[in-house]
Amino acid sequence: MSTIKITASDVRECVGVTRSDLQRWLSTLPPFATDGTEARHARQFQTTDLIFLLLIKALVKDIGLKLDVVASFSNQLHEQVSSTSFVERRESAEICLSMIEPGMWRLTSPSSEILSLTLRLQPAREIVYRFLGVEAQSAQRDLPLGFVVVGNRRAGGDQ
Repeated sequence: MSTIKITASDVRECVGVTRSDLQRWLSTLPPFATDGTEARHARQFQTTDLIFLLLIKALVKDIGLKLDVVASFSNQLHEQVSSTSFVERRESAEICLSMIEPGMWRLTSPSSEILSLTLRLQPAREIVYRFLGVEAQSAQRDLPLGFVVVGNRRAGGDQ
């Protein structure tokens, strides 16, 4: 069995965004905007990148935060979503954002600020599990996503 190969096309399908939205996000949001890509080599994504981009979609498309505002904390957000502690915490994993001043947000612990958002990772994980074809009752579901090797018809992995 090989590891999953997740392409930009897979990301667009899982996250539900257009090609132009994804390209704009990747060129604006750290860490993707600062990662160099090789000419004629398609960018490969990790399962945690899918969760991160689902959170970005919620912030930009659903809540209406401006992309440049999200870019100011996206690197920290990506690091937290990709960290082992968040991967292992499954249902309880949450990330808090607080508005420091109009148009300025930062990642915080649960806050006493007037305006705070809590991003729950479990719903995003469930979307990724369904996309990857991992059954809800599967033994694989209990393994930390991001450290599990699964076959995937959609994302081009070997069965």
